[in-house]
Amino acid sequence: MKITAITAEFNPFHKGHLIPLKYAKSALSSDYCIAIMSPSFVQRGEGAFFSKQNRVEMALKCGFDCVLELPHKNALQSAEGFCTGAIELANHTNIITDICFGSEYIDLEVLKDIANLLTNESEEYKTYIKDSQKKGASYAKAVFSYLESHYKLTEKESRELSSPNSILALEYLKAINKTNSKIIPHSISREKGSYHSNEVSYSAEYIRKNYDNLEAVKGIIPAETYDDYKKLIHNNEFITINDFSDLLNLSLINYFSENMPENDLELRIKNNLDQFLCASQFIELIKTKDKTYSSISRKLFRLLLGIDKLNYDSINYIRVLGFNKSSSNLVSMLKESSDIPVIINTAKDSKELSQKAREEFNLNIKAEEIYKIVLKSKSKKIYKNEFSEKYPIIK
Repeated sequence: MKITAITAEFNPFHKGHLIPLKYAKSALSSDYCIAIMSPSFVQRGEGAFFSKQNRVEMALKCGFDCVLELPHKNALQSAEGFCTGAIELANHTNIITDICFGSEYIDLEVLKDIANLLTNESEEYKTYIKDSQKKGASYAKAVFSYLESHYKLTEKESRELSSPNSILALEYLKAINKTNSKIIPHSISREKGSYHSNEVSYSAEYIRKNYDNLEAVKGIIPAETYDDYKKLIHNNEFITINDFSDLLNLSLINYFSENMPENDLELRIKNNLDQFLCASQFIELIKTKDKTYSSISRKLFRLLLGIDKLNYDSINYIRVLGFNKSSSNLVSMLKESSDIPVIINTAKDSKELSQKAREEFNLNIKAEEIYKIVLKSKSKKIYKNEFSEKYPIIK
C-alpha cells in the first residue's frame, strides 16, 4: 500500500495545493494522501490566515484523505526544524511510505546529492564555510556560494536552488538522511508563480495581500472552497499579523519583566519595546542584515506562546485533525501502527499521554486558545475550545 504525505500550511488553501495532491494520486498511484498541516501558527512566524478548523475542512473537501497536526514547536521554526518535525512525524506513523513536495529546482537526484553533502559535511565544505564567514558572509550565503562553485551552477540554477521551496526540499531530504527514514521522496515542479509572487498565481501570499478583492483571487481558489472563503472574509473570520499587535506587545513586556535577555536578539527586542506600534512595524525595526523578518517574527511568537521553554525536540504524539469518511480505515491503520500515541478523541486520548507529551499537548492547546482570543475579538464570534470543538473533523 502506498500512503503519501504532503506537508502544507494551507495558508490559505489554493489551487497550487492541488498539484502535489493530484500528482500523488495519479502519477504515484497513492492509495491515500495525508496532509501534515501546521496548526494555528505558521512557519512564516504569524497566526494562520484562517483557523485550523477551516483549513482542515478545506483540505478534506479538496481531496486529502486525512490531516495530521504538525506541533507548534516545529511549525514556528526555521526550514530545518519545520521539515525535520514533519519527517519525524511521518516516520512515527509507520504507514507513510512516500512524501511529495514542490521545488523550483526540479532535479531530484541533484537535490539528493546536495542533501547528502550538507548532511555529511566534508572537511573541504567545513573549511570553505568557515573561511567565508571570516570574510563576513552569512552562513546561508556561504553555503550557497560553495554549492555554486561545487556544482558549477548557472545563474538560473542558483536562483532556483536558493528559492524557499527548494530550500524546504533540501531540508526534507536532509531529515530523511538524518533519521534513516525509509520514506521515498518525490519532488515536483512548482507551477504558476513563486513562493513570494505578487502576480496572479498559485500564491498564498498573493491571496493574503488581496484577500478582499474577490475577483483577483477567485481564479486561484478551488471551486470546492470558494464559497467558504467568501463567507469567512465577509464575517471577518481571518487574521493578519497586526491583529496580534496588542497581545504581542503585552506578552513581550511581561516576558522581559520576568526574564533577562538570553542573547543579542532578545536584548535588541527588549531595548526597542518602547517603539512598538504594531507587530509588522516592530519586526521591521528589529530586522538586521543577519536576522530576517520571518526569523524575528517566529522568535516573537515563540516568546508569546512559551515554546522556547520546551527543552526537547522529539515528536511525542500524533494528532488526527480530520479525515474523510471513506478513509476511516486509514485512521484505524494509523492507530495500530504508530509507535507513539495517536490522539483521535481529544479529551480521552490526551489523558493517556506521558508527562512529556502532555506538557507539549498543553502548550499546543494554549496556543490555539491564544489564536482564538484574537479571532474572537476580530469576528465578534464565540469559538469552542480544543476540547469542545468536534475533532476529528469528518467529511
